[in-house]
Amino acid sequence: MSEFDNLSSENQEYVLNLPYHLAQASMADDLHELLTEFEFLEHKILISSPQPLIEDYNLALQPNIIVIENMKNDFKLLQSFFRLSSNILADYKTQLVEQLWGRMQNFETPKITELLKEAKQSKTAWLRPLKPSLTHPGGNLIRTLTGHTSFIWAVAAIPNSHQAISGSIDGIIKVWNLDTGEELFTFNAHSDAINSIAVTSDAKRAVSASSDKTLKVWDLETQKQILTLYGHQESVNAVAITPNNKWVISGSDDNTLKVWDLEKGEELFTLSSHTGNITSVNITSYGKLVVSGSYDRTIKVWDLQKRKAILTLKGHKQVVNTLTITADNKYLVSGDFAGVIKVWNLLNGRKALSIKAHSLSVQKVAVTPDGKQIISASYDNTLKVWDFKIGKEISSFNGHSDHVTALAITSDGKQVVSGAEDDTLKVWNLVAEEKNIYITSHAKAVSVLAISLDSKRVISGSHDNTVKVWNTQTGEELFHLQEHPNWVKSVTVTPNNKQIISGSYEGTIKVWDLATGAEIFTKAIHNLSVIALLPTPEGKRIISASIDKTIKVWELKTGKEVFSFVGHNYGVSAIVITPDAKCVISSSYDKTLKIWDLETGKELYTLIGHTDAIEALTITADGKRIISGSHDTTIKIWNLATGKQDFTLNGHSYRITTLAVTPDSKRVISGSYDTTIKVWNLETGKEEFTLTNHKSSINAIKVTPDGQRFISVADDNMLKLWDLTTGEEIASFAGESKLRCCAITPDGATIIAGEESGKVHFLQLEETNKLRC
Repeated sequence: MSEFDNLSSENQEYVLNLPYHLAQASMADDLHELLTEFEFLEHKILISSPQPLIEDYNLALQPNIIVIENMKNDFKLLQSFFRLSSNILADYKTQLVEQLWGRMQNFETPKITELLKEAKQSKTAWLRPLKPSLTHPGGNLIRTLTGHTSFIWAVAAIPNSHQAISGSIDGIIKVWNLDTGEELFTFNAHSDAINSIAVTSDAKRAVSASSDKTLKVWDLETQKQILTLYGHQESVNAVAITPNNKWVISGSDDNTLKVWDLEKGEELFTLSSHTGNITSVNITSYGKLVVSGSYDRTIKVWDLQKRKAILTLKGHKQVVNTLTITADNKYLVSGDFAGVIKVWNLLNGRKALSIKAHSLSVQKVAVTPDGKQIISASYDNTLKVWDFKIGKEISSFNGHSDHVTALAITSDGKQVVSGAEDDTLKVWNLVAEEKNIYITSHAKAVSVLAISLDSKRVISGSHDNTVKVWNTQTGEELFHLQEHPNWVKSVTVTPNNKQIISGSYEGTIKVWDLATGAEIFTKAIHNLSVIALLPTPEGKRIISASIDKTIKVWELKTGKEVFSFVGHNYGVSAIVITPDAKCVISSSYDKTLKIWDLETGKELYTLIGHTDAIEALTITADGKRIISGSHDTTIKIWNLATGKQDFTLNGHSYRITTLAVTPDSKRVISGSYDTTIKVWNLETGKEEFTLTNHKSSINAIKVTPDGQRFISVADDNMLKLWDLTTGEEIASFAGESKLRCCAITPDGATIIAGEESGKVHFLQLEETNKLRC
């Protein structure tokens, strides 16, 4: 029991404010002890929120508090930790232990080591990260802002404040306090996507541009809409405001720019010269020139007084997606769909610099107020910082798990705010306090995991086109295997633990040596994505399934095709092999299942009954029953011997995403897009439990080898471990983005989870009675 339990309300208040009193008394040693004591940190999180603790560290770091350097470093690290974890701890207050171990293991100061030890002893059951696989404190990332529920396509820093404004594709605008992460207020702004936002230099008004063909003007002080600007015939993609706050300039898919009176909301005039959609606009600080970028691959410079284009800049080979002007008005920076950034001399229109910056489209560029650095945001999920003069990359910010589509720099030039299609905003320091902080991970979403039968190796496949091999005991990366031409959608390991097989989005399959990481061969087996790979039990053949509607059986040694199973009308979604290795069962988006003879290559029969696509498939360990889960919200149990349906399980309200069967073949567990998990009795067809602790779609479920427990991962970023007998949640772990896949080693010792951000987490269950998971 904690010393802070069962306090009176008066004592509770005193304890919460104790850091303030200690700081007032300049009691540095006591303050250091308190702010590195786990029980106090946990208590304050449970009673209030992370922000008061962040402010406590501000008190401790005041100049009048005389602390030694080690104390100061501890305060800075823990403050950074709580900023990074604030969005997680606000939603999941009991995750403090897991967050500390997931972020702080590499900081081996005496107090941090003691804090981790105290944290470890505070829970009866928790999932311990084997290595720090969450973002470390002290790096560029400051905090993550959550609240939007759709892609964020627009963000602007509010001048001379610590606030930002963001817009998402569901038409919602939010205003944020960047110091606290607090959402200040929300506008239900547009009926379609918000593509751009601009703020007046006096920070009193904002203008939003939308795919609903309108612009809207907002009063940021009264939090009310002032005007709606009508006139564009298509989506409005870009907006800028003149420095005197009198005019608004907008760019649209109707190929025009329009100039508006901000006070009256009247259209003043239209600028027409582009031959393609206008993607971006910007204005010089003296307000006379406007620049625009377009789908016609050109940039135009317009004189507002003459109302005409005075320069056309050509050089981009793809759509000009974004542009900005330096504070001194001398240069223009642009980015295009090919990932190229160009710097232009705005006085003469000549190209000054060209950078192949990203592997995918540059969505936004910005220049720091001092003109020394360019910041770019890309579809490759990263932000990059560039030296303006020579175009050299200074740093790369990795943290978003989807396309980074919006970017703003704060007025003081110290922080960057980014928005992405992972529905989050992130606040970054341009200069990191801690150097050489690096987490080994994939660059994009982890799509699949496989484990060797000896439990020693984990193989992960990713949307970054790579396969990685990991040590399951330490979580360390062993090999980074040569890239596939496209996303890796499936991986498996041969029964003898000697080879890895991986399948890619475009149909390519690669075979690798597990011991050395060497590629053995590559072959184009399918025409489209390889969604599943299974070795036959003796390991001589591989079965692959594809969106190209086929299942193929091929020799592992030569890559030679043995059979091609053709019969589905749409893509294959999953395959399983019967325990006796005589048949393979396939499910399809054509609403059917098919059973194929592995000896003859013939189709034995088709199972018809679902009324929508089948996404989930499994088979009982005794080989008697096939279980399928469908978009029609039902689970069907089929008798393999007869091909007949035994019964249908009804209860979910949305499509079934995943299924798992217990080793004794008595129960099946289903996960759904409806956010629930259900446990069903296969003997009676009755539902035993409905588990509702997840907040979003369930992506994967795995049962422990002993059949007593199971794990689930979901779009709410959570992994949960459940007791299969009672239906109770035993432990959980919060990732930093959606958890896409999970696995348990055959010895039951380690749980692995893959994130949409590319992170791979290695977890072990810690219990007071020391039971394995």
